[in-house]
Amino acid sequence: MAVLGAGVFLVAKNPRAGEPFAIATIAPLPKRLESPAAGTLKSSTAPAAETTNGTLENGVTVVRASPGTAPHVNGPLIIKVPDALGVSEVAAADPHLIEMTHYGPLPKIGADGARPSDLYARPLVFSGTIRPGAPRIAIYIGGLGLSADATREAIGTMPAAVSLAFAPYAVHLEDDVKRAKAAGHEALLQIPMEAFGDQRDQPGPHTLRTDMPRAGMIDDLHWLMSRMTGYAGVTNFLGGKFTADQAAMTAMLQETGSRGLLYIDDGTSKRSLGALLAPQLGVPAARVDIVLDAAPDPAALRAALVKLEAIARAKGTAIGMASDLPANLGAIASFAATLEAKGIALVPITSVASTNPANVAVAP
Repeated sequence: MAVLGAGVFLVAKNPRAGEPFAIATIAPLPKRLESPAAGTLKSSTAPAAETTNGTLENGVTVVRASPGTAPHVNGPLIIKVPDALGVSEVAAADPHLIEMTHYGPLPKIGADGARPSDLYARPLVFSGTIRPGAPRIAIYIGGLGLSADATREAIGTMPAAVSLAFAPYAVHLEDDVKRAKAAGHEALLQIPMEAFGDQRDQPGPHTLRTDMPRAGMIDDLHWLMSRMTGYAGVTNFLGGKFTADQAAMTAMLQETGSRGLLYIDDGTSKRSLGALLAPQLGVPAARVDIVLDAAPDPAALRAALVKLEAIARAKGTAIGMASDLPANLGAIASFAATLEAKGIALVPITSVASTNPANVAVAP
């Protein structure tokens, strides 16, 4: 699934209705890519996990439940991989949750009802020092895949409970996602959406736009969703204009929800309808409380982390998001290392997604 490289530059302050935008320089991409025949997968797309139980050549262990042992479970349940803290449980791409299309593999709900948002979620793991009902903080790092060095550092330095969101334009995207999941991280796919401004300010090819017919927008969404496998949900990349459009957002959420994915609103636009619409459509969702690196300043990042902790104590959960800049990664890793001693649980982003509108509301 190799694609050509991309460079994306975020601009924090702009005259475009106060919303973030991007100027992208991205080489042309083919509209349609060659894909394997229906029902088959290349080795680079999903692990060969067709046996009932066993260990793959990379040391990953596949565990299947027997039919009838749990509701909606007949396929592979979990793939266990070792990490520095012992054993971390993540799920690799399951061929039973993949629909092969002319663009490549798309996620789908399994015939037994298994959903990618459940199968690919990192289980909650608490130490004995975390009490029931303790405040919870979820953090995800976005923009992964575009910079090999930043991606490698994020996978290697972030605690496994920190979720990683990947841009769809990365060259070695599938390999990056596999390495992230092997390290215990759950994965999200960033969906480029139309920002305020002209077309030169859009994130890149196949950006979802408000002026497209529904069929055309879904076609672009399918292209984006086929870039990688094994992700639990999607999150917007930019999209101030798109996420404020009820018809466009409804169509996008209906499609992603029908494929068993959750939706994370990245909190960059106050006009976004995602957190309101997703629960109404039965799509598990969450909204970022604080964009941790909204201001490109180390002191501002530290202040945002303090505020994130305060929100978690006040309302029980708090969600932060940041880009994969090296300075962000170091500060967030240091902050995360202090949470357990404070009685705060660091949790994966999937664990705070909900279909209850009250749980998705953003903090003031």
